Amino acid sequence: MLRVKVDLEPFGMTINGKQLAEIRIWNSTGKGLTSKHNYEYELIEPNPLVGPAIIRRGSITGYNRDQPVVNLVSKVLQEALDNP
Repeated sequence: MLRVKVDLEPFGMTINGKQLAEIRIWNSTGKGLTSKHNYEYELIEPNPLVGPAIIRRGSITGYNRDQPVVNLVSKVLQEALDNP
């Protein structure tokens, strides 16, 4: 599983820092010899400035895992923004 955390560290200090969001991405295909896999994700923003917590779930199908990991994270973010 990939876990991406977004932390706020005031003035670059970890003291009084807080987590703003977290993205979890996992392979839902299982093991396989092909480079194309399906991934599920969960995006959590526990304390947005306005409104209740934001939790988005979804999936990315047929992703070529030979690509850089940041491409998968980017794809998840785009998918989550396009499907609120």
